[in-house]
Amino acid sequence: MYNAATASALNYLNRKVDDFKAGTLQTANIIVSDTEAMNNLSRNDYSGLQKKLQQYVDTTKCDAVSISDTKGNIIASSGKDLVGKSIAGKISFQKAVSGNSAAFVEEDSDAKLIVMGSVPVTDFSKNVFAVVSVTIKLNDTRFIDNLKADTGTELTIFAGDERINTSIVQDGKRLIGTKVSETVAKKILTEKQTYIGVADILGKKYISLYKPIFDGNSKVIGIIFSGVSNQEKNDSVRSIIINMLISMAVIIIVSMASLIFIIRKTIKKPINKLIAVARQFADGKLDADIRVPSKDEIGALYGTFIEMSDKLNHVLSSINAATDQVAMGSKQIAGTSMNLSQGATEQASAIEQLTASIEQITAQANANAESADQANRLSETAKIKSVEGSEQMESMIRAMDEINASSNNISKIIKVIDDIAFQTNILSLNAAVEAARAGQYGKGFAVVAEEVKNLAESCANAAKNTSDMIEASIANVRSGTAVARRTDASLKEILSAASSLADIINSIKVASDEQLIGLRQVNEGISQVSQVVQTNSATAEESAAASEELQSQAELLKTQVASFRLKEIF
Repeated sequence: MYNAATASALNYLNRKVDDFKAGTLQTANIIVSDTEAMNNLSRNDYSGLQKKLQQYVDTTKCDAVSISDTKGNIIASSGKDLVGKSIAGKISFQKAVSGNSAAFVEEDSDAKLIVMGSVPVTDFSKNVFAVVSVTIKLNDTRFIDNLKADTGTELTIFAGDERINTSIVQDGKRLIGTKVSETVAKKILTEKQTYIGVADILGKKYISLYKPIFDGNSKVIGIIFSGVSNQEKNDSVRSIIINMLISMAVIIIVSMASLIFIIRKTIKKPINKLIAVARQFADGKLDADIRVPSKDEIGALYGTFIEMSDKLNHVLSSINAATDQVAMGSKQIAGTSMNLSQGATEQASAIEQLTASIEQITAQANANAESADQANRLSETAKIKSVEGSEQMESMIRAMDEINASSNNISKIIKVIDDIAFQTNILSLNAAVEAARAGQYGKGFAVVAEEVKNLAESCANAAKNTSDMIEASIANVRSGTAVARRTDASLKEILSAASSLADIINSIKVASDEQLIGLRQVNEGISQVSQVVQTNSATAEESAAASEELQSQAELLKTQVASFRLKEIF
């Protein structure tokens, strides 16, 4: 909701602040050009310099004048309480110490916000050795009251979100120290944008305009406000309409009185007729039939009365038609605003449900991301273990190959032993034959040959059994080796699958993280849309209320105009 008066008042306040800036620079330049003041500065005559600076404060109505060194330490001031303090953090001082005059709105620990203008003081080599600074406080209520008197609107200056100067008074007390609403603070201080809307202050609705205050570094350090009460605006419109009707009534009465007075002195009959017509006019019957009795001055007077009647009829008819249009338009606006408000409310409810769903999905996505991360860690562990198992299986295959080779070697050795047993058995048979031939002399040798034969058969049987066992072991080793090789192949396939699974799970984890980030961004966007919808809903309700008020005023005006009976206009 926009009001030209608030914009004009705020521009006026901005111009006043600009005037403060120009005034501080002008005063500072005059001080720099003041020979006496500069001589006192060069002689370190701070007592004389203080008196000189105080004269400028008294003359220019600024709040303080100070001179600081190039480090920002105040060495002389119009007030002793400022000496020794530092203004190194002031942007205008920083500009001046680099050789450039500057004036900005600055933050201040005492007055909250000030206008400071700073001008460098240079020597003959154009080197800056001091800075003159002039200060005007923005918490002085006198100038804000003067601006209100000039503009007819309420004005406020905020330092940050805190009121430090305002024309709004309740029970004789200004609203100093109170805070601006969070909605306005966010719009101005955070988003650096102008806010236009209806503000509720002390229970009154104000058509308001808020703008940011920037310092020399384009940082928002405060807010300026201009507002007009809805009630005062409606009262003003009502007053204008009533005054217009009263003025027309006064004109009619004065005109009738004048006519009656003149006519009474000329001729009675036309006067009586005009009196009767005037009575009809007084009763609101502006459709009275007036006929000119003659062409003399009385006839001209009749003609003037007829012209006045026609003009009044025309004006009141136009007002009546206008009130019909205003009433119809305000009724349509009220209905549209209520529909808009209802739709905005439904949108806000839907967005709240959507926000809750998004938050639930976000929580689930967060849980999925955590599960994917855990699965990723487990798959990496499984992959490592699979690699270790595969390596160990390869080591086992190599060991079984070595066992198989050793078994083959043992089989060869057993074969040799079997051959030796066979040869020994043959030798024992030959020895038995030779012992038999020897007769009695060979009996002892025959016994030994028998034992050797038995031993050779035992060795042959043992070698055969051992060979059978080794052959069975070799067969088992070969079977185990084949199983191990198949197991190794399976482990390699498992390793490959585990590696692929780890890559897939890692991709799922990355996708889950990106999905979570996207859902959070969507959630933030929906929150912003929800705030906008709530603001639109409040604005629509306020617009509907204002439209209903306008409609009631139009109906009242139409009722007042309807008390007049007008001529038919073709």
